[in-house]
Amino acid sequence: MARHNTIPTILGGRIASSIKHILWAYIPGIDMLCEQEGEPVIDALINNLPNWENTPGIQYKKDGQLIVNPPAATISALERIPNLPWHFLSDHYFPKGVGFLLTGRGCPFKCHFCRVEDQPTEKYRTIEMDEIMKDVRYMIEQRKVSKIIIIDELFMQKKSRVMEFCQRIKEFKIEWRCSTRGDSITEADLPLLHAMRDAGCRELNVGLETGSREMLVRMNKKLNLERAERSIQLVRQTGMAINPTFIFAYPGETRKTALESIRWRKKMNLPGGYFYATPYPGSELYNEWIAKHNYSIEMEEKLLTQSLSLKNFRVNMTDMPDWRVKLLNAECLFRLNPLNYNYYHYIRKPLRALRKQLIAAVRHER
Repeated sequence: MARHNTIPTILGGRIASSIKHILWAYIPGIDMLCEQEGEPVIDALINNLPNWENTPGIQYKKDGQLIVNPPAATISALERIPNLPWHFLSDHYFPKGVGFLLTGRGCPFKCHFCRVEDQPTEKYRTIEMDEIMKDVRYMIEQRKVSKIIIIDELFMQKKSRVMEFCQRIKEFKIEWRCSTRGDSITEADLPLLHAMRDAGCRELNVGLETGSREMLVRMNKKLNLERAERSIQLVRQTGMAINPTFIFAYPGETRKTALESIRWRKKMNLPGGYFYATPYPGSELYNEWIAKHNYSIEMEEKLLTQSLSLKNFRVNMTDMPDWRVKLLNAECLFRLNPLNYNYYHYIRKPLRALRKQLIAAVRHER
């Protein structure tokens, strides 16, 4: 990170609260860290410039000593936050006519692969509906989006609010999709599901993670598979699609648990792939991994800079050797998906990629 002599540099987000020892050790260009929501801190920072050391909610180093200021006020109501200045964003943020919309923040659940630290902001808080509709209108009229993806993890947490959203967005005649917990829908929600479908919702993203009860406990997912089955059936009754997420090779995963999950997915007609268990900072999964292997700060920094990816098998978190995990991965995918899917994704597509690499290498040699 390049350091500017006159402009203070602040780093925030999840990494600022979970791996601050790494940041201070390996990024000499930063002046301060923000461990909480950024809006009140930035507001106070601007008001305190040029004496930014007085800003609440930051920590910084002075004469080699770490100074931790008192926290800034917590945002209790998101309507106090100004609207996002969309005009500052390039078209890169609206790929292929798709707009991304945040209508609320927070999640009270503590799945081990996602989060661990208690925060005053973990309660789900929402943005005022008039402000949401202003954002929707801007994206449609100014950025010409034809589809909106709502990125709240718990959009359906407040059912009456979802119904209001449906009533309001219907006038725009636009396709949209949202996310919810996999077991949060009951028969009483069927009218709401139909209203969502009529208002343009075509797909629900649901975090199911596994069909193995043993692995659900290990993940601290607290998902009821029977209720999840009923939720899926109800969504499908309305004609909306289910886009589930699953995790493979989580700590404690065995062939038995992996195949349990595959059988449940086949029962529920949920083909496709899955994400690979990945230790991201701020999660219990990360903390357990670091402690289990007694990582030094150098080893931890190396782990974080090796391009961790949910979509690629980079870190083996099971007790199985790498070769067995890779073999089990292939077995699960072939059991789960039809032959034409497997042929395209795991034979034809990799061969095409290899062909491109070979052609590029030959051209480079010339």
